[in-house]
Amino acid sequence: MKYFPLALCALAALAACDGQTSRPRAEPGIVSGFAPAATAEAAARAADPAEYRLTINLVRRVLAAQRNLALAEGTDPSQAAHGTLPIDEQVARLESQPALRAAVERVGLSTREQVVASWVLFQAGVAQGVIDGGAKQEDVLGSIRIAPENVAFYRENQAQIARLRKAMEDEVNEGEVISGTLLADLPDEN
Repeated sequence: MKYFPLALCALAALAACDGQTSRPRAEPGIVSGFAPAATAEAAARAADPAEYRLTINLVRRVLAAQRNLALAEGTDPSQAAHGTLPIDEQVARLESQPALRAAVERVGLSTREQVVASWVLFQAGVAQGVIDGGAKQEDVLGSIRIAPENVAFYRENQAQIARLRKAMEDEVNEGEVISGTLLADLPDEN
């Protein structure tokens, strides 16, 4: 309960920036920054964070990509600054650096999918944290643009997500790029 005010501030920040960009939107049906093999369904999901749905396989890919990015950049993945840049700028940054783009694409995501899914995972975690801190779920869901399914997914999978995050951080500390538990036995999923 002592973190409740901090969580409310985080929730207010999420509501204010909503993961959106300050740039004009692309033409309907056109999403830049996708790997050539990306499906139309994946492109549509990655176009709007509120329409994105988390799955455990997606979380594993996101964390594996975060691990690869941390290794490529030489940074600590637990210190990631979520939402400090608009989504389009984060995507452009990854796209502009071949090593970073390859670090993401190596796990089967486009750079846009990585940025949007990371944002949604972070947003769901903060929302669930505020709810755990005593806020009413309907108040939290009404104050930010997030799919209720993603908050429910986070709540139901919180322990597994924490284990995967720890595995990711351990792999970074060991300097491993693709090995480890994050992608082990991961079925193909769009």
